[in-house]
Amino acid sequence: MNDISLQVGNENQIGAALKVQAFRVHGNHREEIHASKPSLEGDDASYSITNKSSATAISDQPWLVGGGWTTINAKAKEGVMFKYHVHRAPTVGMPCVFGFVVRMRASAPLIEVRVPGLFKPRSTLTHVTAFFGRADILTLDEAKAAGYPSKPPYERFFDHPDQADTLEIKEIAPGRAADPVEVIKSKDRNGNEVVVMRKRELRRIRRRPAPGA
Repeated sequence: MNDISLQVGNENQIGAALKVQAFRVHGNHREEIHASKPSLEGDDASYSITNKSSATAISDQPWLVGGGWTTINAKAKEGVMFKYHVHRAPTVGMPCVFGFVVRMRASAPLIEVRVPGLFKPRSTLTHVTAFFGRADILTLDEAKAAGYPSKPPYERFFDHPDQADTLEIKEIAPGRAADPVEVIKSKDRNGNEVVVMRKRELRRIRRRPAPGA
């Protein structure tokens, strides 16, 4: 089991707002379940919460008014995926909305994924640590090939420019890079898209002996 940490919740300021939500993919039914919820009956024991704490997002406002943040410490098995939804609307600048998927891998680099806060005087967080642990951030096609039950109406939020402009990803400790793969798309007999990943075979370079060797 991999030790991970997540922060989820929302902050509501006058003229500004921030929401960060995480949903895990249920191992048996491929349903999206909020990361703050414990394992359900009949779950595959791939995810367990070890500690959870909450605090208001604005120092002088109750949760129901200004929002709040929940920090979750948990254990997750290899291959468990989390779908994130981020909505950030600062006082100055354009709002951004995007989604991304994180997949557990014990040999991956240890990463910290942060979302900038609203930088208001009474905000209790300057940034939200959306994820901390050893994992890979997947493209939408990679996530679908790994079993993520994508919903077409929401696919436009993935691999979005706002993600690259907003997320702060820091490598805390090195790991082994994921094996190179290629994503293959096809159609089933009903015309539905099928996405699979196949390990990419690396070309072998034959070195010719030097003349006279």
